[in-house]
Amino acid sequence: MPSLQQYRKEAKRCRDAAAADADSAVAARWRQLAELFDTLAETPERFEPKLAGVQRTRIRRQPAQQQQTRSGKPEPSQLGQLRYYRPACSQCGRQTWLVRIEPAEEPGHDLRTFECAACGHSEVVKMKYR
Repeated sequence: MPSLQQYRKEAKRCRDAAAADADSAVAARWRQLAELFDTLAETPERFEPKLAGVQRTRIRRQPAQQQQTRSGKPEPSQLGQLRYYRPACSQCGRQTWLVRIEPAEEPGHDLRTFECAACGHSEVVKMKYR
C-alpha cells in the first residue's frame, strides 16, 4: 500500500501538470485527480479493506539458492535456477518487489520494475524471458 507521502507527491505532480496544461478541460481533470490523491493522503483508513480477525504471518526468508549476490543481481549461472528474482534496493539495500512488467523494444525481453517497500525507490531491469 502506498504511503501518505506518496499520495501527497502524486497530488503535487497532478497539480503541476494542471498548471502546465493549456487545455482547460485536461487541466480540470488533473486538478480533480490531485483532489483525489489529497483525499487519500488525509483519510487513508477510509480506503483500506477491513480485515477483522485476520492474523499476519511472518514472511520466510528465501532459500539459499535464491539469495542475491552483493550487487543485488544473481550470478549468470543462477538465472535459470531462480524462481523469483528480487534484487536488493540500490538506496537502502532491502529486497524489492516486482510491481510492473512491460514489453521491451527488443524481442524476447521484458522491462521489469522493482520497487522497494521500505524507501519507495524503484528500478527498471531489462530481462530476457523464456
